[in-house]
Amino acid sequence: TPHDEKPGRAAAALAPTGSVAAYVRKRPMLGNESARKDFDALTVADGGVTTHACLMKPDLRRMFIRHASFRPSGGVFGETATSADVFDEVGVPLVNRALSGGHGTCILYGQTGSGKTMTLAHIQKMMAERLFAGNGSQGGVALAVQVNAVEVMGKKVRDLSSGNECLVYQTNGGGAELRGATNFMASSASELVEHLKSVLRSRATQSTGSNSTSSRSHALISLRIGTSLVDDGRITLLDCAGSEWASDSTAHNAQRRREGSEINASLHALKNCIRAHAQRQRLMAGAAKSTGKPGAAKPAPPRVPYRDALLTRLLRDCFEPERAARAGDGGYTAAAGQLAIVGCVSPGAADCEHSTSTLRTVMELAATAGDECETSIQDVPRIKKA
Repeated sequence: TPHDEKPGRAAAALAPTGSVAAYVRKRPMLGNESARKDFDALTVADGGVTTHACLMKPDLRRMFIRHASFRPSGGVFGETATSADVFDEVGVPLVNRALSGGHGTCILYGQTGSGKTMTLAHIQKMMAERLFAGNGSQGGVALAVQVNAVEVMGKKVRDLSSGNECLVYQTNGGGAELRGATNFMASSASELVEHLKSVLRSRATQSTGSNSTSSRSHALISLRIGTSLVDDGRITLLDCAGSEWASDSTAHNAQRRREGSEINASLHALKNCIRAHAQRQRLMAGAAKSTGKPGAAKPAPPRVPYRDALLTRLLRDCFEPERAARAGDGGYTAAAGQLAIVGCVSPGAADCEHSTSTLRTVMELAATAGDECETSIQDVPRIKKA
C-alpha cells in the first residue's frame, strides 16, 4: 500500500478480520522520561511492534530480556508517524462508512499518558474536515452533523456541554436512551471542531503517578450525519480512561482508588463486549460461506454482555447493529457497521509491562490468532568481577 513507504509506518501483515480492525500507535519519548534516564524499549519494524522487558529470574540474581512481538490486523504507527497517517488508515474508512449511511466506531485504548486524548483530538479535526468535504462517489457530503458528548464515570453519565447529569433509560427495542445530553447541530467543519474542543476541556482529569492530567472518565462522542444522499449515518468515538495497575495507585486517596477500580471494571466489560462482537462477526462470515451446503448448521452467535457496565450499554448499537436495524434504532444493517480499535502505547522501559498488556488486549479484542504474538527470552550475561 502507499503507506508502506511512509516513515514510522509499519504495514499490517494481515488484512483486518471481520468488522474489527486493530491498530497500535507508539508515541515518542517525552522529556521527563529522558530526564529520569528512561529509555525506549519498543521497536516498530517488519509490520509489527516488539516490547523488550528486562526482568529478574526467580533467584533475584540473574536477569533476562523478554521480547514480545505483536502483529495487529490493521497495522502499527511508529513514533515518527503523523496523525494524518493515523487518520488515513483509521478515520477515513469510518467517515466513508458514515457518509454512506452506515455506522463507524473508533475506540482508543491504553495506559494513562500513552497519547490517546492527543490522538483523538487530531482525528476529530481531520474527521470534521472530511465529513463536510465528502468522499466522492462513495457517498454524499455532510449537510449537518448532530453531536452530543458525554463522559461516563462509573455509574454516572455527565453531559460535557452543560455539566448536568444524564439519565439512561432502556428502550422498547432493548437499547439505551440517553436523556439530558445536549445535541449541538454543526453546519461546518469549523463549528464542529470548535464545539468538540470546548466540550472536551470540561472532561474530568486528575493527577496520577503516571500522568499529571489523567482522564478519570470515558469520553463518548456521538455524531449523527445527514448527507445529500442518505440520512443518519453515524460515527461513535470513545476515548477510554487510562487503564491502571495497583502499583499506579499506591499514593492515591480512597476516592482516586475507587475511580481506578470503576475504570478498570468498565474496561473489562468493554473488552468482553468487543471480543464477543468479533467472534459473532467471524461466525456470521463462516455461516455466509457455508450457505447452501448440505447439512450445514448455523452456529448460535455468542451473547454480547453489554449489560455488564453502563459504558457498554450506551455502546450496544456498536456491538449489535443488526438488532438496531430490526428495532429501528439506527436504520443500518450488520454489514454497515465497522469497528476500529487503536491501542496507544508508551515507549519507555518503565512502562514496558503496561505496553505489553495493552498490546495483548488489543490483539484479543480483534480476536486475532495466537500465532501473531511471539515471545522469546534472552539471558543477560553477568559481569564477572576482576
